[in-house]
Amino acid sequence: MPFISKDVIRSFMYSFREVHRATRFYTWASVGPALIASMVPLFTVYLIKLVIDETSIAMASADKAQAFQKVLWLVVITGLVFLLNNVAEAVEEYIRKTREQLFFDHIYEKIQDKTAAIDLEYFEDDKYYDLFSRALENAPIRPLNVVNHTISVLQNSLALLTLGGLLLTLHPAVFLVLLAATVPLGLVKLYFTGRLYDVYKRNTRNERRIWDINDVLTREPFAIEVRLFRLKAFFSQLFRTIRTGIRHSYLSIYKQRMLFETAAQIIAAFAVFGAFGFISYQAVYGVLTIGALTMYLVAIQKGVGLFNNIFHNLSNLYEDSLYVVYLDRFLKIKPRTQKAYHPKGFPTPLQQGISFRQVSFRYPGSKRNALEDINMDIPAGKTVALVGPNGAGKTTLIKLLCRFYDPEQGEILADGISLKEMSHQEVRENISALFQDFAHYNFTAEENIRFGDNGRETSHSRVVEAAKKAEIHEDIQALPRGYDTVLGKIYNDSEELSIGQWQKMGLARAFYKDSQIVILDEPTAAMDPDAEHQIFSMFKKAMENKTAILVSHRFSTVQMADYIYVMDKERIVEEGTHQELLAKQGLYYRMFTKQAMYYR
Repeated sequence: MPFISKDVIRSFMYSFREVHRATRFYTWASVGPALIASMVPLFTVYLIKLVIDETSIAMASADKAQAFQKVLWLVVITGLVFLLNNVAEAVEEYIRKTREQLFFDHIYEKIQDKTAAIDLEYFEDDKYYDLFSRALENAPIRPLNVVNHTISVLQNSLALLTLGGLLLTLHPAVFLVLLAATVPLGLVKLYFTGRLYDVYKRNTRNERRIWDINDVLTREPFAIEVRLFRLKAFFSQLFRTIRTGIRHSYLSIYKQRMLFETAAQIIAAFAVFGAFGFISYQAVYGVLTIGALTMYLVAIQKGVGLFNNIFHNLSNLYEDSLYVVYLDRFLKIKPRTQKAYHPKGFPTPLQQGISFRQVSFRYPGSKRNALEDINMDIPAGKTVALVGPNGAGKTTLIKLLCRFYDPEQGEILADGISLKEMSHQEVRENISALFQDFAHYNFTAEENIRFGDNGRETSHSRVVEAAKKAEIHEDIQALPRGYDTVLGKIYNDSEELSIGQWQKMGLARAFYKDSQIVILDEPTAAMDPDAEHQIFSMFKKAMENKTAILVSHRFSTVQMADYIYVMDKERIVEEGTHQELLAKQGLYYRMFTKQAMYYR
């Protein structure tokens, strides 16, 4: 990527805009210390000259006391400049750290807002994870670095201009020699910054893989199987293999950069020592005083340092701008589900129910439909069950109802109104669900239930009521701190629940929301049949006069539904009550009788 490109310029502007939004006062406050720091080198070298020259005069003076007073005043002024510089550095450090803290909060809030707003399909997209990984890795520091490096470039440039004016009084060629000496090193840094960025892009997926492997080797969910199946050696070897490839790709660039930087440093050394030689020659022949000699030597040394700092910061500025591109792109992701510009309200109360009309859907990037020509009615106040083999499309249908996706063809209607005519929030406020992979929050028992409807005012009585409906109230009361007990096992004072208790906790969360439509999408797949039957029995009782959808593989619970839809190969192939479907002796009958054999 060229040093100046649209992406780099866009990243530069984006970084300043976002940092300024998050740290307006502290961004402007950094100007003062930067101005002080830019003027200090000139004052320092000039004061050193005066101190040395006045000391030389004092040494030869007859009235040494009076002569020393002049030297002392110059020393005091030099000390004050030194103190001012140190105070400015301390203030600048405080401002920089404060900016970091404020910007961290600002940018992570934006990332969290974006992640919560984008469609579910992004979480099933490999390219999204590449982008998300790059954005998250660079979000908290890269935009700040752009601002910090820009301030440093301006500060060093101003300091260099003042020192440059001083060096021009010695000889115009000295300044030009220093410029020529430092430019090659700066160009080398910029060139290899681009090379390293290309390596970073190529390695993003492999970087994701090694952290996934690291999770397998270090995190609790995998610990049992890693030990039982002796997987440690396999994953460790895989980690080493991938890391070796990543490491070699970087080390190859580092080696080349070292060789080029060494050559550039040799050029810089010849130029600097040549300038030193010229100054020493003039001092020997009486053109310069000892003070002037020292001043110019220090000025050249500081000038080289400033040149190097400028190119170093330009290189870092270029590098950070390249990485900020990903954060900017991530935060500009647009939802793919259709937005209702004049949204209608969800029917309250639901009178007719939910209808699927010729609904077809295909996951992004897939070549086959996940749903094909679905026609289905879910009457208001009734319980409908969805059954069928794995991969038939049951969970996909539920995702469409929750508007995690929109159908490619057909419509989903609530009392005849298309869900696309409603806002996402309006639809989801009227739906509560308990999925197979529902979340276990490491928060208190009360919070675990309250998260089902966290937008409303907290009500402990509603929490208890939901817990009683889910038959988990007594278990919660038995915990050391009752509803205030932190659940899980990652904290010293937390308490872990059994699988069945977590299922009931999730069910209580669904009940707490008290929405018009409640969905159970195979949340009890890991439970034994008796425990599952108990869960669905309490669910059926609690769902009287509510619209409910059950998704299950177990037919002992499906019988509780008022109506059953049978899905196979992305279609609805049968429908009816339990008895009607048995009488048809079709797919439902075959699945039911096969499962019943295991319980005789």
